[in-house]
Amino acid sequence: MWNRLTQAALISGVVVSAALGSMTIASSAGRSAQREPRLFKHVDQTCESGCVDFFESPDGKEVTFTGACHTATAADARAEVRRMLAEGTVIRRSRRIGKNRRSERSVMLDPEYEGKRMARIIWYRQGDICFSYIEAESLELALEFERSKAAEEYLASYTRRFRG
Repeated sequence: MWNRLTQAALISGVVVSAALGSMTIASSAGRSAQREPRLFKHVDQTCESGCVDFFESPDGKEVTFTGACHTATAADARAEVRRMLAEGTVIRRSRRIGKNRRSERSVMLDPEYEGKRMARIIWYRQGDICFSYIEAESLELALEFERSKAAEEYLASYTRRFRG
């Protein structure tokens, strides 16, 4: 399993730690270092059945945060999340129970398309008709955005259950 995680997480010469919850980055030389989170700038927002917020990293890479509310029932939302997960490679799934509801966080890589594999971090709370996800061109970038100040308010209702 570690080989699969290593291969899936190999991004620009670095490997995201197996925990996928920390910002520790291991270089190909075997050294580890705590990386300072990058500052992401909010660029645009579009809303219809939910909202998509567009962010940009200091080096010009785009990250999106989607609050998807296009399903009519909680069962439909759960089915949509399952469909998204089935289309890619799930690297990690976490579940937490809080206030009588279960929250789920899934880290995945989409199938390769035109030589690229997008990374997604999907958040769903049982019983909700909405779910959220971060999408970026690499797993490293998606994880960095998830830990950034820019993502903090968007993920607050989910992360309270995951961070204690």
